[in-house]
Amino acid sequence: MELIKPAEISGKIMTLIDDASELVVIVSPYNKFTNWTKLTKRISEALTRGVKIEWYIRANVKDNYSEVLKLGIKPIEVENLHCKIYMNETSAVVTSMNLLEYSDSNSIDIGYQIINKKDHDDLMEFVNLYIRKVKSKQKSLINTGNEKRNSSNTQKNLIEWIKVSYPEYANSIIETTNKYGNCLEISNFCSNYRLIIEQKYAYLRIDLRIGFEWNLRKRIYEELEKKRMELERQIGIDIVSGNEMKRFKIDITDLPSYNYTLWTSEEFEQFKPLFEKIVSMYTKILPSN
Repeated sequence: MELIKPAEISGKIMTLIDDASELVVIVSPYNKFTNWTKLTKRISEALTRGVKIEWYIRANVKDNYSEVLKLGIKPIEVENLHCKIYMNETSAVVTSMNLLEYSDSNSIDIGYQIINKKDHDDLMEFVNLYIRKVKSKQKSLINTGNEKRNSSNTQKNLIEWIKVSYPEYANSIIETTNKYGNCLEISNFCSNYRLIIEQKYAYLRIDLRIGFEWNLRKRIYEELEKKRMELERQIGIDIVSGNEMKRFKIDITDLPSYNYTLWTSEEFEQFKPLFEKIVSMYTKILPSN
């Protein structure tokens, strides 16, 4: 860990946002930054790059929710939240500083930057246990490590369930890995689309890939973008449109583990209705040409 001087804390936070490629976690109980364009510009740019931003705020604070919502981000309210943490996939800042423009200009805050992988993983475990757990208010969603899990059986169950529930996909399921863990790909989902279930850094992603040539892909992408808000209401989760007009991403953050091979049968049952909703939603609205 490296101590950050008071005048450099906000700069470290903004650099962390700039460097993010997949995820930014912001734990800032109090927020007031309407005229702090140096910060809001970076957040906007991160969203444009397709970075997922999880923003946790203290519940029942006047104007707190609306301040973050102005950026196009739905903040997550947590009772009695007091810690301040800022993270991307590889680094983090733990500090006394909220995202208040006044604090940046006037307060004497302290902060530490974390770049060591073990320390970073420990901090993410803290976020999972004490912040995401409170948010979900479902103890069963947190993997405490006390429960025995059978990786091969759970993975087999997921694959077999997809084959039985969706026989049309039975011969197009491909098992792969990415740098974070396991992936399942339905290579022939609808006509010229792929649906990928993949473990990411701190969430599970269901990724729709559009495989048509550019002009048709652009038209399909634009049609789906117009329907995005309605689709979000159907499944209760934000849908993020990807770059190059070729994908739509659904990132699930309230599952017990983002490695589906470690799920218990109860956790597997929790995932199934959400997946069914997503498949039903896409099969009804995806154009084939």
